[in-house]
Amino acid sequence: MSAFQNSWLYPIGIESTMLLCRNCKQNNEYYFMKTLLKIIVTITTPILALAQQNTAPYLDAFPKAEQGYQKVYIQVPETKNDENHHIEVFVGKNEMVDCNYHSMMGEITEIPLEGWGFTYYKIKSNGDSASTLMGCPDTIKQLKFIHLPPKIMSYNSKLPLVFYVPNGFIVKYKIYSSGAFIDATVEKQPQLGSIDYQLLTQYFVKNNAKLPVKNNRIDTQKKFDALFGAASVMGKEGQPSHVDFKTQFVVPIILQETNRPTTIEITGVVMGAMGTIVVYYKVTKENPVSYQLRPFAAIVLNKKYLNKIILQQKP
Repeated sequence: MSAFQNSWLYPIGIESTMLLCRNCKQNNEYYFMKTLLKIIVTITTPILALAQQNTAPYLDAFPKAEQGYQKVYIQVPETKNDENHHIEVFVGKNEMVDCNYHSMMGEITEIPLEGWGFTYYKIKSNGDSASTLMGCPDTIKQLKFIHLPPKIMSYNSKLPLVFYVPNGFIVKYKIYSSGAFIDATVEKQPQLGSIDYQLLTQYFVKNNAKLPVKNNRIDTQKKFDALFGAASVMGKEGQPSHVDFKTQFVVPIILQETNRPTTIEITGVVMGAMGTIVVYYKVTKENPVSYQLRPFAAIVLNKKYLNKIILQQKP
């Protein structure tokens, strides 16, 4: 049995293919082992280099850093739903600062990578920073990360985010994740109290009336006469309502012409925030008829409520 056959062989390196021989005494066996090692190293070296390049796909497509800059990249983990995440990027330096709030001055410029459809980012900053001017209780300084205003970026696990930053600068980032959509809350009109009102009766809307009514209110007799005509009938209750425009004003609700008899019911008048007056009403429509009509309703309010008017139809 030869010395080669008596040798101890054990694997090291990639794929368990590299073999070392101990106690190989004959020259031809030593030469054989030396040649084998050269072949294995020659084959496995490019495989290792390729594996290192694949840690950030397309990274080599981006230009090399120019003098005075360094090329920094972020390769985020792969996810099933990249659109549910985003990245907040911070670029700055670690500096000794006092108790004031400090921020780095500069800008982050987005640059397209020609021929690829990618983009990269170049940071322009001379390292100057701005701070508040509070009086600190002592002269102690602490090491803190002072950065430019952060930039929110889309999350893409298939491409690296590439930055070119001045030497000495650091790039940090945070990853945020979101869940399902959440509906925002619709502000409800606050009701601070009911307001007394009087219904306007025995009037009709003139054919030549200018609509819509500005600011939803009529505060003079001239404006009122231009919009309404009296429709009195026999009896005390058939007389048109009287409006004293020195102390009162009218809030009209006038709908489009229709061939369906329509009733407008005032359901409430309340004061909302900032003195706003909200008039609630309900509309009921009947079967069509052979003629056209202009549905309307109106209320009379005291001029102490002469504020913004909101007409709110209820379902």
